[in-house]
Amino acid sequence: MHDSSLVLSSWFRSSKEIPFEFYFGNRLGDVADEKLEFNKMFNDGMASDLVLVGDIVMMTCRGVFKELKSLVEVSGGTGTMARTIAHVFPEIKCTVLDRPHEINTVKEDICLVEYVGGDMFVSVPLANATLLMDNF
Repeated sequence: MHDSSLVLSSWFRSSKEIPFEFYFGNRLGDVADEKLEFNKMFNDGMASDLVLVGDIVMMTCRGVFKELKSLVEVSGGTGTMARTIAHVFPEIKCTVLDRPHEINTVKEDICLVEYVGGDMFVSVPLANATLLMDNF
């Protein structure tokens, strides 16, 4: 078993931006694309964190969403933020855009939001607002 904390001093002296890339030799997104079990673990962790973030956003920034008719969450994974917004504002048409293999893993609350598999660098569904989630 390897301990990534043992390479931190070397990482500080490297040109790599994040310790993950230095330790594993690949970007987080590349590893997630290649290893489905890692991808699921990462998505579950992000979704867990975003439940709290979504609640805070709804408590403190609720007014931002009041006049919206549509919203697209780009790189949203399982769509935790879009589902949170859709629960509070059911009149907003929420769409989640992510890579097809991410969208294919979504099984819950499908009726609340629309899931679209695609590439944000090619095309993003039209909406009044775009919420960019940068997971990688």
